[in-house]
Amino acid sequence: MAENGFQGIPFAGVLGLNYPNISFIGAIPIFDKLKNQGAISEPVFAFYLSKSPPLFSLQMQGEGSVVMFGRVDKAYYQEMLNWVPLIQVGDWRAHMDHISMKRKVIACSGGCKPLVDTRTSLILGPRRLVNNIQKLISATPRGSEHYISCFAVNTLPSTIFTINGIKYPVLARAYILKDSRGHCYTTFKENTVRTSRETWMLGDVFLRQYFSVYDQGNDRIGLAQAVAQNAPSLASNAAGENATHVSGYPGSRNSKELIEQRNNLSMRRKVIACSGGCEALVDTRTSLILGPRRLVNNIQKLIGATPWDSKIFYVGNITIGTPPQEFQVIFDTGSSDLWVPSIDCNSTSCATHVRFRHLQSSTFRPTNKTFRIIYGSGRMNGVIAYDTVRIGDLVSTDQPFGLSVEEYGFAHKRFDGILGLNYWNLSWSKAMPIFDKLKNEGAISEPVFAFYLSKDKREGSVVMFGGVDHRYYKGELKWVPLIQAVDWSVHVDRITMNREVIACSEGCAALVDTGSSNIQGPGRLIDNIQRIIGATPRGSKYYVSCSAVNILPSIIFTINGVNYPVPPRAYILKVRGQY
Repeated sequence: MAENGFQGIPFAGVLGLNYPNISFIGAIPIFDKLKNQGAISEPVFAFYLSKSPPLFSLQMQGEGSVVMFGRVDKAYYQEMLNWVPLIQVGDWRAHMDHISMKRKVIACSGGCKPLVDTRTSLILGPRRLVNNIQKLISATPRGSEHYISCFAVNTLPSTIFTINGIKYPVLARAYILKDSRGHCYTTFKENTVRTSRETWMLGDVFLRQYFSVYDQGNDRIGLAQAVAQNAPSLASNAAGENATHVSGYPGSRNSKELIEQRNNLSMRRKVIACSGGCEALVDTRTSLILGPRRLVNNIQKLIGATPWDSKIFYVGNITIGTPPQEFQVIFDTGSSDLWVPSIDCNSTSCATHVRFRHLQSSTFRPTNKTFRIIYGSGRMNGVIAYDTVRIGDLVSTDQPFGLSVEEYGFAHKRFDGILGLNYWNLSWSKAMPIFDKLKNEGAISEPVFAFYLSKDKREGSVVMFGGVDHRYYKGELKWVPLIQAVDWSVHVDRITMNREVIACSEGCAALVDTGSSNIQGPGRLIDNIQRIIGATPRGSKYYVSCSAVNILPSIIFTINGVNYPVPPRAYILKVRGQY
């Protein structure tokens, strides 16, 4: 009649498989009723969970998950089952000797009583012990998750659960998962159920590695190494008579199942749009599903979608500290400072990004010097510190950099910090930029850097330090002198369209800025360009029909006597498949 906390979860209900005494409603569970009626040959059930989270095959062809009732299919595990007696008849708890990492006990030192729980997707434990594990593997908190560099996964140790004298290792690639942005997070979480004893819950992370059997007839749990993902298909009946396989569909935080119904649009059996019927155009020209804003916004809310800034950012990975902590930064020729969020920053912007944990770096050196930076789209306040910074194979030891303690305007942006590549004199912090330090130390062969920004993300963009790779451009480089040796500003002769000067008629200065996603200029002149190409204002943007793109003229920037045309397919971007 009423539910709370299950919004957006991809299941319609729960089928309990614990003992009858645990039942809240006092009714006989379905497994016990099947057992009592002789519908199953043995009072056992078993789980094989596929090793391909977060979505499991619904068709169960080769890689799917399986729950079996009445008998155990030996094709789903290797060698022999190890039987573990229950602590007491009443729930699926067994005695665990300890949890260790690198031959050192890290939890459950005096033994503990974990619940083997197929409803739980993670490994849950007491906050203090889980936080210690996160610290041991150098995981960084961000929001409700702890993140780690994906490059470090292969170097992390296994976590070993010793149960009834037998070791059950869980490899790092099993307890580290990737989110939708490609960032790696750990699956250790605090158990929010408060008890007087050390309570752990071994969920799907553990059970994907080990085939599990629940024997109610002998009050025991069986564990064995699960087979690889080429497990038998459900089409086989290897389990024998009176054994049932059911496809598994574990709940993923990011997954939703859309169900198609005639005459309306529904999700999880609830009408969410087109409630009285509606007309839909089947349009092969449109790559998306388009609908009224209010209803589309409601669908986005139902699936937990977050609106992103429409600006384009080119980001790259760097690491800071020893051991290295990874950050995504913008390589910015418009500024000179390197900074990333500090673990001490509590701003909303910081909470959505990876933060630097200075206490985990053995090469960290703090200072009391503070500074602030004001950008066109945000600002930050921070402190100067020193540590080892790596950009690819380049290493700058004792590099000064900023740690933000307050940020405004960067929430949900797809970068953690900024690496400035402008001249030293523009530094807000007055600290030596990393490029200058690498140059002074002879770490690069030439005092140059270069950018190749891909027009198609599949090709990949590149930033080069110390030299230029000629494979990324055609013809000869045309050199343009700087107006003065203080920033990357050059003299532009004029800007034309259809052979008419539309801006910069007497020459002007232009900053070549990799940190800006658009072409920016004086409001009056920009408005004139929008008028010339027939763009219509809507909100903060100007729109044109995509069908007109091929007939629009190029915009030509004449710099140092050379024309640099920008075609309309470059200065017009698509939004939502229409404009």
